[in-house]
Amino acid sequence: MEWSAFKRSGPWLAVAMVTSLAAVIYPTFDYDLYWHLANGREMWLQGRVINEDVFSFTRMGTRYDNPEWLAQLVFYLLWAAGGFFGLFVFKVIVALAVVWLLWQCLKALAVPSALAAVLIPLAVLCGFYRFIERPELFSLLGTALVVAVTICTRERFWSPRWLYVLPVVLACWEWLHGAIFGMTALAAAFCAENFNAWLGHRSDRRSNAWLRTLNRSVVATLIISLLNPYGLLSYGMFMGVITNAGGFANVSEWQPAGLRNFWLFFVLLLVGTGLLFRRRPLSQLTEILWFLGFGLLAWRYSRVTGVFAIAALPWLASAIWQTSRFRSYPLVVGAASTLLVAALFVHKVSPWSFVERRLHWSVLEDYIPAGAVRYALDNDLRGPLYNTGHFGGYLAFNLYPDHKIFQYNLPKVWGETYRYDPALLQTHGIEWAIVGETAEIEYMFQRRDWAYLYKEHGA
Repeated sequence: MEWSAFKRSGPWLAVAMVTSLAAVIYPTFDYDLYWHLANGREMWLQGRVINEDVFSFTRMGTRYDNPEWLAQLVFYLLWAAGGFFGLFVFKVIVALAVVWLLWQCLKALAVPSALAAVLIPLAVLCGFYRFIERPELFSLLGTALVVAVTICTRERFWSPRWLYVLPVVLACWEWLHGAIFGMTALAAAFCAENFNAWLGHRSDRRSNAWLRTLNRSVVATLIISLLNPYGLLSYGMFMGVITNAGGFANVSEWQPAGLRNFWLFFVLLLVGTGLLFRRRPLSQLTEILWFLGFGLLAWRYSRVTGVFAIAALPWLASAIWQTSRFRSYPLVVGAASTLLVAALFVHKVSPWSFVERRLHWSVLEDYIPAGAVRYALDNDLRGPLYNTGHFGGYLAFNLYPDHKIFQYNLPKVWGETYRYDPALLQTHGIEWAIVGETAEIEYMFQRRDWAYLYKEHGA
């Protein structure tokens, strides 16, 4: 981007960044974060990739594919250097990088700066539940990078040589979180752009040269993935999700998107679908496939809403601009701005916000057994421990190696961790427990020789 163009659009880019940051700045809370930190710590101490359970006495040594091993190591080192604030700063940097990449993409599509400054924060808000301190951040960043490189090089906004970055990005992504979303986006672009070339929609010399570079990049990506020992293995978990192997259907983030928490996703999906009936240029087949494909995935699995918002934005923004240009453009910008303000209010100010997404930073301990752990350590509790499944990561990070956990909600290792069976207490000689569900307490601990030692909000 030339300096004069940057001066004209710079203030709007600042608006997009500040508004997007207002969406993703909220307290740190995620059960899985502690599991990733515990794994990262053990990998750092042992000097190897951990592909088996090392924290429990019930599934010790059970092997599983761990496509997030590099992200776990990175997260632990960030935590060791800066604590939870270090992880928070990393999330902010990722969010800003996603915004910048989307900005570049929309500028390449000639979307006006004012409209881009509103639509980008809307996309972030659509998937802001996924901007949490966990390896998923790398998938959000990777998706934005694949989308931006594909669009910006195709539109001659960036040099085609940037396409050769994609094989390296996808290879690292397979170690960070599993690159299924990146592979899906790249495959869609490969099919759509070659189909367009076959129809003759892109037949000029420069377009043909770009397509040849894209095809070489895709081939290189596939070869590297096949040679990568964690390449194909990183996709096994998603097959488990599709087939519901090991109880994935009971994990909330793999449930269908609900209207209460993901209403903005449905708004963007309806708007984009409506625009398909007004204009369907095959020259934008790649953007349409991203919108439809990730839209269907997000509808079925709420976890995909963050990736959908990033991959769908090029189609939404360009279609809105092409449909509303000239007379209705101010009205469209005004309507999008109103929707943005309403979404910020609902998610950041109103009492309807899911869990805790207010505009401040802290570590939210209301839903983790922080007080129970402090009590156990202060009173030197001993003996085999029973724990509620989703507490396992926190307990592994804070009690191991002095205490091994009973279970964790990792379906590929424990399967159904929410199964109540009082016989397990006697089988494993359980002497104390940290429990987070009232029904679990009433069903599992009926005998008179059990007593409360400590009670807090979440445990």
